[in-house]
Formats: sequence, C-alpha cells, structure tokens
Amino acid sequence: MERIFFFAIAILCLNATTIATDIPVGYVSGTWTLAGSPYNVQGSIQIPNDSTLTIQPGVNVIFQGAYKLNVQGRLLAIGTIADTITFTAINTTEGWRGIRFDNTPATNDSSKIVYCKLQYGKAIGTSPDYNGGAVYINNFSKVIIYHSLITKCSANNSAGGVYIVAANPIMSNSTISYNTSFEEGGGISIRSGSPIINDNLISYNSGTNGSININGGGIYIESGNASIVNNTISNNSSTQGGGIKIFGGNSIINNNIISNNQANTGGGIYVQGGNPTISYNTISGNIAQNSGGGIEAGADITITNNIISNNTATSGGGGIRCYTESAIIKFNFICGNTVTSNNNEYSGGGGIKCVNCDPSTDISNNVIANNNAGNGAGLLCYNASPTLTNNILTNNSASNNGGALSCSDGSPIFRNCIIYGNTAATSGTQIYLYDDSSDPKFYYSDIQGGTAAFELNNNFYTGAYQNNIDTDPLFATPSGGSGTGYNGLTADWSLQNSSPCIDAGDPNGIYPSTDIAGNPRKNVCRIDIGAYEYQTGIPSFVVSLGISQPILCNGAATGEITTTVSGGAEPYTYHWSNEQTTPNVSGLVAGNYTVTVSETSYACSIVKSITLTEPIAISIDAGADTTIICGDTIAFITSTNYTGTDPLTYTWSPSVGLSDSTLANPYLTPTSDQVYTVTVTTSDGCVATNDINVTMVPINAPEICIVSVDSSNKNLVTWNKPLSLSIDSFYIYRETITTDVFEKIGSEPYDSMSVFVDNASLPNVQSSRYKISIFDNCGLESNKSGSHKTMHLNINQGMGTTWNLDWEPYEGFIVSSYRILRGTSPDSLQLIGTTSGGSTQFSDFTSPAGYIYYQVEVVSPNFCNPSKSYSSSRSNIATNNPNGIYENTNTSDLFSFYPNPATDKIQVFVKQKSGIEIMNAVGQMLKSINAIDNNSNIDISGFARGIYYIKVKSVNGIIVKKFIKE
Repeated sequence: MERIFFFAIAILCLNATTIATDIPVGYVSGTWTLAGSPYNVQGSIQIPNDSTLTIQPGVNVIFQGAYKLNVQGRLLAIGTIADTITFTAINTTEGWRGIRFDNTPATNDSSKIVYCKLQYGKAIGTSPDYNGGAVYINNFSKVIIYHSLITKCSANNSAGGVYIVAANPIMSNSTISYNTSFEEGGGISIRSGSPIINDNLISYNSGTNGSININGGGIYIESGNASIVNNTISNNSSTQGGGIKIFGGNSIINNNIISNNQANTGGGIYVQGGNPTISYNTISGNIAQNSGGGIEAGADITITNNIISNNTATSGGGGIRCYTESAIIKFNFICGNTVTSNNNEYSGGGGIKCVNCDPSTDISNNVIANNNAGNGAGLLCYNASPTLTNNILTNNSASNNGGALSCSDGSPIFRNCIIYGNTAATSGTQIYLYDDSSDPKFYYSDIQGGTAAFELNNNFYTGAYQNNIDTDPLFATPSGGSGTGYNGLTADWSLQNSSPCIDAGDPNGIYPSTDIAGNPRKNVCRIDIGAYEYQTGIPSFVVSLGISQPILCNGAATGEITTTVSGGAEPYTYHWSNEQTTPNVSGLVAGNYTVTVSETSYACSIVKSITLTEPIAISIDAGADTTIICGDTIAFITSTNYTGTDPLTYTWSPSVGLSDSTLANPYLTPTSDQVYTVTVTTSDGCVATNDINVTMVPINAPEICIVSVDSSNKNLVTWNKPLSLSIDSFYIYRETITTDVFEKIGSEPYDSMSVFVDNASLPNVQSSRYKISIFDNCGLESNKSGSHKTMHLNINQGMGTTWNLDWEPYEGFIVSSYRILRGTSPDSLQLIGTTSGGSTQFSDFTSPAGYIYYQVEVVSPNFCNPSKSYSSSRSNIATNNPNGIYENTNTSDLFSFYPNPATDKIQVFVKQKSGIEIMNAVGQMLKSINAIDNNSNIDISGFARGIYYIKVKSVNGIIVKKFIKE
C-alpha cells in the first residue's frame, strides 16, 4: 500500500526570534529537532506502521485544535530532566485528543514517553474517543511511560490521564495529577490486561459527574491482573474508591501509600469484585462519607501486612468494612480509625465492620487498637460470624456500646485473642450483644471481665466460653489510654516475660509459622495468646521425622524412621502408632506412622506423622508360551517394569538348550517340552520371576513325490528329502484292508536315499496306497503326508487280437494323461498310445500274436529328486504269458555278485553263458552285456547313488537281483 508522508513545512517568521514548524494533517515520521520547536500540529497526525517519530529533548508540541497523535508505528519522545518534552494545546479549554495506541501492530518496537509533560488532553465524543484524555492504549503492550507528568487532562467517560485495555504497558516514576473523568478512573483506568504501575505519584485526580457513581478517583481497575506497587496515591476523590476502585480481576496492590483520599464509599480503596491482594501498604487519612474509610471490601479479598490508620467513615468500618463475600485479614495494624455516626446498633466498627460476611472470613494476627466508633469500636458484626484468631483488640473506645465488640445477629469465633482495655460510654466496655441470636464463641482468650462483663441487652448468652483467662496481658508498652487520642501504632503490643498470655493459647490449632512481627510462632509447644509470640525462655519444642532407610523392595520390611527433637525439656518420651517407644524405629513395611513425643517442662506433646512408601513391585514378563519345531532356535524376549538405571541380573532355569542362562534374552534350541523360569534381581535385591512354557511340535508333514512299480515288480515310494539336521528318519505307511487305516511297514534313515521298496507288495494282484511321516531327533513324529496310490492294470482279450486294458487311476496328483506301453517281452515295452487323465481304459486293436506285455505310465507334474530324476509312475506289467514277466522258476543259484552295496564296480559270477542288463528302480535299462561265460567286472562309477537291478538271462531263465550304489 502506497504511503504518503506529509513533511513539516518550516516557516520563518518575520520576527527573527521566533522559529516554528507547522505539521499538517497526515503521516509523520523522522525526527523533530529542538531547532524546529515548537511544532504546531494543525490536524490529526499518525505515525505509520514500521515507521518511527523521534522527538528531541526540549521540544514543545502544540496542538492547534482538537487533534490527536495516532501511533501505528513507534514514538520515541525521550526528554531529559532538564529538557522536558511538552505536549499541550494552544486552546486549553478545547484541548487536544491525546496520544493514542489503538491496535498498534505488535511488530513495532517499544514506544517510549520519557521526561515528558502531557497537559490539557481531552477525550470527548463517542467510544472509544471519549476514553483516555492524555494516553489511550488498546491491545498494544510495548509502551513505556517514565519520569513524566500527566496533568490537567480529562475524559468524558474513562481515564482522564491514561486508559489501558488488553495491554501490559509500564508506567514508572511519573506524576499523574489533577486529571478528571466523567465516570471512572480520574487518573488511570485499567479495563483489562496486566500493566505495571510502580513508583508513581497519583494525586488530586477526581470524577466530575455529579449524580452518577464515579469509580476510582486515582485508579480504576475493571479486570485483569494489574500490579500497583510503590506508588503514592493521595488526595484523589470519587464516589466509590477515592484512591482505587477494583471491579474485578486479580490485581496486586503492594507497598503503596494510599492517603487522604475521599469517596462516598471506600475512601482509600473500594473492592467490588475479583480476588485482589492488598499487602504492605500504608492506608491512612482517607475519608468515606458512608462506609469503609480505609477499605471497602465487597469481594474475596486478601488484606495482609498493612498499616490501616486514621481513616474515617460516617456509618461503618473506619478502617475496613467487609460485606457479603469472604475476606482474609491478617497481620495488619488497624489503629486510630473512626466511625462518626451513632444512629443505630449497626453503625460502628471503628477498626473493622463485618456485614453479611461469609463465615469463612478469616481475621487473624492483627492489632486492632485505639479506634473510635459509636458501637463496636474495635469490631462490629452485623449478620456476620467471622473467625478471629490471635488478634489484639485493645484500647478501642465506643461512644455508645461495645468498646471491643458489638454484635447484632452475629456470632463470631474468637481463639487466642486478647480483648482488654477497651471502653464504652454507655454499656459493654468490652463486649456488647444486641440481640439473643448473637452468641460469639471464645476459646483460649484473655477477656477482660469475663462473661460477667458482657452487656447482653436483656438477652441471654449461650455461646461457648472455654479455657479463657481474665488477667492483664502485660503488654510491653501499651498506648496511654483508649480511643484515637492515643497512638496505637507507636505502642509495643508484644508481651512482657511475665504475661499470663504466654503459652496459654489453644495447643491443638493449626497456625501460621510467624506472628505479626515475623517472628516464629509457638514457644515450647503452645502458642501464645495475642498477635505477638514471646521469643525468650525455654527453646521451642520442635519435633521432626525423617526416613533414614527407605523401603527398597515392594513388600519388604526394611524401612527406618528417625526422630529429631529439640527444645522443651528432657527426657522425651515416644509412643509410636505401632506401639514402639524408641526415638527411631526400624523393620517397617510401607504405611503411615505416627509418633507422639512428649517433653517434661510443660507436659507438652507433639504428634507427627510420616508415610513410608514402597516402590512398585518389580515384575518381569518372559513372554507368551510358545511352540517350536525340533532343531529350530528362538530368542526369549523379556520385559520388565523397572525404571532405574542400575543393571539387572537375570537367571534362567533350567539352562538346558539356552545360549546363556544369564542373559535377559537368550537363544533357545530345545529338544523336549520344558517350562523355563526367569528370575530378575535389582541392585537392591528386589526379585521377580516369570515362567514360559515351551512345547515341542513335530516337523511339518512331508509329501510323497511319487509311487511306482519298479523293475523287480515291487512298489516303490519316492519323496523329496527336506534339508534339516533334525530329522532322524522317514516312516513309510501302507493302507491296510480297512479304508484309511495305515500301518507302518518300514523306515529309511535321513542319510539314506529317499526311496523305499515295498518288498511285500503285490503289484500284479492289487494297487496300494502309501503315506509317509518324519521322525525327528527330538523323538516326535510328524503328521502323515497325503496319500499316493499305485496303478493296478488288468487286461482281457477281445475279438481276435484285440486286448482291452483297464486300470485303477493314479492318486496323489492330478493326472493329465496316461501313457500306454506294449511289448513282446517285459524289456521291450514301447509307447503305443495316450489317453486323458480322466480315462482308465484302453483297447489295443493292433497287438501282435503271441505273448503280449502291457504297462501304464503317468508323468508327475512334480520334480522328484531323491538322488536323480524320478519323473513317472508305472503300473504293474500285465501279460497274457501264463508265466508272468519272470521266466525263471528256481534259478537263483545260477549267478551271484558282490559287493552289495557297491561303489564303482561289481563282479558278477555266472554258471552258464548269460546276458546281463542293469536297470534303475523304475525299469529303465542303463547298461547291457550280451554274453559272459564265467565272471565279469562291470563299471558302475557313472551311476548316481540309488537302487538298481541286475537281470541275468540264460537258457535256464531270467534272474533279477537288487543292489545299492553308494
């Protein structure tokens, strides 16, 4: 956005002694020098965002009409103690419209108004222009006002001097005087935010709107958390809160002098809402035409460590009037205050007047002395029953009734209080009870004259009156008499060493740690009566407990407690809640322990308690129970709830199968079912255990690759051997005569070929169904595999030379096709046809005459490799030869061979000229020798490991024998 800057136009007047700079309406920035002073502002001006206007010391800024300085950038008006910068108006009646920080962007650095004089600022018109006569600050906290004078400014609504809303500026070491507002905050108005107002003089500010209540002559606080510290707030006036009016928020009013202010209500301070703290102030000489000469408290207020003196109210509460809400009034000197009216029974309360107060109102450790009132010169309770503890009500003077206390429908509670030396012109020198419903309670107090001196106004007193005394308290240096004619502030209200109030207070109460002078409370073991604690004599009886040995483990009885005692007089006695009687106790479990320690000088006893705690029980989780296959390895994964830094010790039991029984997470290779227990131990000896159950499960079931009929006309079972170091052997099962009932017929070691020949099988008679399983090194047998069944082939002759083939289908895998083999001998089988896997019949119309041999073959879709390729399964050989496929009858003695098993050669011996063939397990011929007469060495080194057959043919028949190649 384009910015237009209107620059100062220097006009040199004809008079050589006068130099001025005219500033027209618009934007300003740069530097206003002393040489160009005065600066005559001829319209409202604005410092733009991100721009700075610097005004040099000694410059006079004179607004020529009702114009304002709007700061959207940065203002640096920094004068010196000798060269003040002045902001003023040429027409003091019309004034100017002040310096305004209205939503100034927070990106700008702090604006500073230092050693400046702001006068004749006037806020008029409508909102927000009618707020903040000199300075208006809205939603911008980077404003510092320091060593400046804000005077003779006014606002038609709020803040004749400085208006603050949603901002946290700093105002320090400045004077805000003779400013006026129409409704609130003659000097300063704080609508919200947390400003810091410190070390200022705020005086002679006021409200001017006749019939409407004007709030806060000096300062008005609507809400927020203002800090009002070290200021002098004096001679201000308004309808409510001559010095300060607080409507809400949690402001702190600390260490100020608030004096000689006037208001209808709340001459010094009026608190209508919020939770402010008023502390360490001197509040004196203020006047309220109605009530609350020093403070009018209508909210939950804390009033502590103040001097509240010589204030005046007409109807009630010369020092303080608290009403409706709860108040905390502690450690104050409330002296020399006056209530002038004596119209009725509830006119009074020279020191404090409580009206309709919440019962939780706490008035304690105060000196209430030398106050004057018509009734209740010290305290008047009207429909109120506050609690008063360790107060001194003395030398107060009532022109009518109740020198110390007057109650009308009120029953306050007094504990450890001194009520002495008060006077009343009519009745009840100490205490006056106006009606029968007023029954104050007194405990451990010094009451002059006792109940006999109570003035009951023809009523009956039925309140509690216990453990009180009626004796001169023997103050160190009391004031010379009652009433405001004597100075209660300069008196010394501490106790002489022979005072009957020493160690005479309630021994069972809970009290603050110090008295009104900041000295420790309780000498020996009983608190004194009054606001001061006597500080000499037998040392205070003090008992403390400490834990000398904490409990290190959950559930352990290892705790120790030590008692430390000082003061009083020995010997001390001890009685613990667990019946022990020694100073120190040990062997303790977790719990709360109480000891009563007694000394002998005053027979005082102190009860102390301490709690022994124990750590959370350490726990360990070994993990969920698990299963494992023989030969596998798993890692235990433990977890604990231990949060310490010292190392933990682990022990596993038993250690069998573990990589290391002292690790948190060892590896396990088990061989049997086992429950393992882990024990964890901390450096403090705390122990936890947990179990994990490890169960062995068999290896997964193997699968048969193929079953077939070998060249020796025996069933052959083949499988692929899993790679494992945990397999002992393979079990082979054959179906019995009962369907799906299998019996074990043999086994093969893992290191043998994964081939099994069922020598008991009868392939020519029937098919057989087989399953296998794995027996592992852990003694577990797997589930059985799926079954495979051999093919059984039958043939029958049709018309002429036609032969019909019928076979049982192969079971174990999906057969895509069957191959039909035919030959004139078992050794000459050739493929003659193929049929689909869904067919189990075939007719051969072209068979030759004579003996015919048939066999059915299927090719496996799986790869079988026990030692070499096994890719097909063959049925039995069916023939029309009445002798079957073997022509020899009893010819086994016609040849022999060795060795068996063999490695690279076998030597064959025959008794007659013979031919030799060597076949593999599925009948494929691998080697043929036409004729040998006696013996022959046959080279088999090129054969793979496996089972083979030697077929010897001679004139006497055919002999087949099996051997193994290693």
